[in-house]
Amino acid sequence: MYERSLSTPRPGSLVGKVLGYVAAAMGVSAVAALAAPAVPRGLSLILMLLAIVGVFALNWVKDKPGINLAVYFFVAAALGLGVGAIIDTYVAAGLGSIVVDAAATTAVISLGAGYYGYTTNRDLSRLGSILFIALIGVVVASIIGIFVHLPLFGLLISAAAAAVFTGYIVYDINRTVHAGAATEGDAIVLAMSIYLDLVNLFLAVLRILGYFSGRE
Repeated sequence: MYERSLSTPRPGSLVGKVLGYVAAAMGVSAVAALAAPAVPRGLSLILMLLAIVGVFALNWVKDKPGINLAVYFFVAAALGLGVGAIIDTYVAAGLGSIVVDAAATTAVISLGAGYYGYTTNRDLSRLGSILFIALIGVVVASIIGIFVHLPLFGLLISAAAAAVFTGYIVYDINRTVHAGAATEGDAIVLAMSIYLDLVNLFLAVLRILGYFSGRE
């Protein structure tokens, strides 16, 4: 059951609402990332695992006002702490400039991919299944990479991940544009998808730059 529909099924209205939620989540994650050095690593790991649970739980509580936003922003804060811990290792190694470069690169790629997804007239409905299969491949390769410590293999995985999440940005923006009538809960779930696309793209780009710097 949906609690209420957005005022009018105007694509621009829904996109604006979704991107507003994405921006808010990024802000929460940024604040959490700044606090990450003061949080014990063990606690950060636990919160990261809970965040993964929260991503799936959001689909169950998306139409429960208040609870949906609480879960959404909890995920953003928990992932912010996790990403902040990763960033801290780069900064501690004197590679803070790489973090800045990764953020800037992610912003440029995201803007380009988002613009294409928003403006294209092509039918991208089949892209979702293709990207999902590619994502499964990246996950499997990443698991193999845990046992096969080859830097070049890690670079290829990161490059593939960057391509997959760039594709997901195109796909998720496009399906937001064509979503038609949607509830507040639907908007929050769409925002979560785009937020996760951005975070994962940033991490992939960070690993790629880290490889060329000799960090990885």
